[in-house]
Amino acid sequence: MNITFNHEAETLPNSININTEELIYTKKALIFSILSPRVMSEMYYDDPDDAPSNMTTTSGRLELGLSLLNKDNMKFYYLYNYKDIYTKLTGMYMAYKNPDILKNLIKEDLDDINIALKNLIMHIKIKPVKDIVESIEKSNGNFLNFLENTKNLLIFDEDEDLLNKEEEE
Repeated sequence: MNITFNHEAETLPNSININTEELIYTKKALIFSILSPRVMSEMYYDDPDDAPSNMTTTSGRLELGLSLLNKDNMKFYYLYNYKDIYTKLTGMYMAYKNPDILKNLIKEDLDDINIALKNLIMHIKIKPVKDIVESIEKSNGNFLNFLENTKNLLIFDEDEDLLNKEEEE
């Protein structure tokens, strides 16, 4: 990879010279490549396990995501954030698909108010996942259509890292 680093920058995107437009595009590629294969496999296969491996494996999702990006700094940002965003999005998607999971977690954790509050916050974040899933379904798994469908959808703030991930320097 050929990346020019800005060691004076305070955020990862700025330190690897990603402008705002590229950052939003890369974040949407991340979200799309993580959720689209799952949504499409559930739409088109009675048993999602019957879907092709490029729709059900990490390597398939990585291949899809990286194929959507044309600059090394965007690919670096994608790879740097993939695991954390995959974990968060998958959890939110599972809660969206089965709200009882979240209700049970909240009931079980009433003894620990901090955990209960975190679970409640996760529940609030399910709304954007619902919007994302609907945009993927409308796009029929096409990234350009997904970009068009999410043009006015606020998935995250520009100043905020993906899904409230705290940036580590």
